[in-house]
Amino acid sequence: MTRHGLQVFAMLLFIHAILVGTRSADYLSSDQAMRLLTTIAMMSYEVITVEVQNKVRQEYSALEDIQAEVLGYLDEHPNAADSVEAIQQWWILQRVARYSRAKIKQALDQLVEAHLVEQKILVDGSEVYARAQYTQAVN
Repeated sequence: MTRHGLQVFAMLLFIHAILVGTRSADYLSSDQAMRLLTTIAMMSYEVITVEVQNKVRQEYSALEDIQAEVLGYLDEHPNAADSVEAIQQWWILQRVARYSRAKIKQALDQLVEAHLVEQKILVDGSEVYARAQYTQAVN
């Protein structure tokens, strides 16, 4: 849970403690108290849902950035083939170099699924990625 989500949760606990700790009947009916708690719970759910959606968008954007860099590099160097580590070091521009090898591997795996890039296993067991043969023939 994010910091903001924890703050909302803490607020819910605080309000619950106030309602239970005081004589809530003096201030709110039980229906009003339940409606208040339900409203706050729905608001916190919406906040957390938006945070999750934003995180998913960031992840998707990161993969798109990496894929664009890889495909751009392959357009300029159609015979290139390298490992994830070499792709991270040499193919990807500084603005996306902050991404981990795992994120780059995930982006490459999606390009392999889309048949835009091929994964080749070398004799020593290492993996390299290159432009898919079909894609190269079309260009």
